[in-house]
Amino acid sequence: MLQITIQFMPGLTEVRTAKLDFRHRALSHHAEGIAEALAHFGPYIVNCRGVRIPVRRIGEQHIIEDLGIIPRLSDWFVLIKPERWMSPPSHLLFREEKLDNAHADQRA
Repeated sequence: MLQITIQFMPGLTEVRTAKLDFRHRALSHHAEGIAEALAHFGPYIVNCRGVRIPVRRIGEQHIIEDLGIIPRLSDWFVLIKPERWMSPPSHLLFREEKLDNAHADQRA
């Protein structure tokens, strides 16, 4: 395990203990993550020289450096393989299987 302290922007520091793994990027490395940064910090931050830097540009540059593109959150989600524990039994994803089990219970 590796412990990393990351200073993203003033006021946003995160300490992570994790294996070096790309999956953590799914949490914020997307267009919606840039929108969250804008909502949190506003359109600009001011650097130590007093220069206003666009938050959007910082987010876009960071994501492009990491991934080569700026995906949407849905681009990450479409790659998630649904598992039973991710959804309650009444959820539509597993509804057909639940109905099949209910019919089996009635036959027994």
